[in-house]
Amino acid sequence: GEAGVPSRFPMSACSHIGRSCAFPSTAELKVLSWNILAPRWVDYSRYGHVERGALQWDSRRVGIIAEITRTDADIVCLQEVEGVLFEEQLFPAMVSLGYHGVVQKDPKRSSDHPGNATFWRDEMFQLEAEVSRSRTLMTLLTDASKRGIAVVNCHLEGDPHQASTRVKQLQTALKQVASMEHHALVVLGDFNCDLRTSASAAYLAFGSVPDGVQEWGRDVPPAAGEVPGHGYSLSSAYNVDSGDEFTFTIRGTSVWFLDQLWHSPSALEAVATRSAFHGPEHRTAILDRGLPSADDPSDHLPIAAAFRWTSTSLPSLATAGAAAVAPAPAA
Repeated sequence: GEAGVPSRFPMSACSHIGRSCAFPSTAELKVLSWNILAPRWVDYSRYGHVERGALQWDSRRVGIIAEITRTDADIVCLQEVEGVLFEEQLFPAMVSLGYHGVVQKDPKRSSDHPGNATFWRDEMFQLEAEVSRSRTLMTLLTDASKRGIAVVNCHLEGDPHQASTRVKQLQTALKQVASMEHHALVVLGDFNCDLRTSASAAYLAFGSVPDGVQEWGRDVPPAAGEVPGHGYSLSSAYNVDSGDEFTFTIRGTSVWFLDQLWHSPSALEAVATRSAFHGPEHRTAILDRGLPSADDPSDHLPIAAAFRWTSTSLPSLATAGAAAVAPAPAA
């Protein structure tokens, strides 16, 4: 890497499977994240390349639920979920599939503003706490072994120039989570910056943003490096070197890996990540026609990973996160 930037992200050395493949039988925890494109953000000029019928919510919803059903994840994190659609359509559909869930409640925004929604398999987890911030939804879930997993579902600031704001949104969320009793941490969602080179990815990987990081082709502003560290040890489930992968495009001309999935390897060992594509033909078709389409109901592609617990008895991570939050003792 460049001067001052560690050359290697902490990444999981796990298998990478096609989107149509089932996760290995060794998987104990399967996680899915997807920005499903809120109907209110469907601008017909922006998506002029898309056949009108493929943009209609009713047809897109069918495709979204079908993908969630097929993936069979234990935790499902969605972004761009409209409140009314959560209550009237998505929540009932997910309950019928065996999930329970909550939607972000941001006091600074109107109740109909799209937000994040987190669902979990009802027979597997119990909800202990939920906290909403402007760009993140945090849920604390416990399993039958009383292991607590903190899930930070993110849809970070979208302005490409606001790298520091995205980092601050992560820091605020992790500071909040650090006060909860938990043994595992998953941070995932639409980061609005590329996994391969961004302040947000560097922040999660290295604990704070080192000098020399670039994002969207520009040096990250110094303010990003001044955001307090988070104190966790995190790995990206997805390999930054997987050059063929991307999760977002409009017309297929420019592609980015905007959707990220980070985990605490002390508690969760990555077993497999799932490709955004069903195969090379699917990837080529997306580059040719763009997103969404009749086959792909959003302008983002879903990401998913499977993990196994490293132990039935795990140390609390609350102190790890809190350590970085506490002020340094006086010399």
